Amino acid sequence: MGPTHAAYQQHLIDHGVFFEVHHGEGYEGLANQEEVKHRLLQRRPSLSPDSFSDEAFVAFIAANYNASSEATVMSMVIPMISGNASLPSLQNIQFKDLEDLTDGSIKKATPDLYDGARPESVH
Repeated sequence: MGPTHAAYQQHLIDHGVFFEVHHGEGYEGLANQEEVKHRLLQRRPSLSPDSFSDEAFVAFIAANYNASSEATVMSMVIPMISGNASLPSLQNIQFKDLEDLTDGSIKKATPDLYDGARPESVH
């Protein structure tokens, strides 16, 4: 079962996966809610004019305009947004070594693109 299956969201809810709560009903908060709030308030690098030139912006607009497929966006546009960080990064690799999110009946995650950590740095 995958995200396009009609019962997918309910299956996740039935197995305790957190979803948006409407009008506060049943919301008990996240276990690490304060940490999440604190991290969201921290300043992050941005595309402000002092770090993103007019030429780079024009190149981004052109790449975005000319991208005619998801593959082109992933290979040409997203790198302009993510920058040139020296993080390990892969595309379309299935996450096989993660514990099942529910009961093993849903598809393993296969993100279009992800940044990670080198295996030797994971404890």
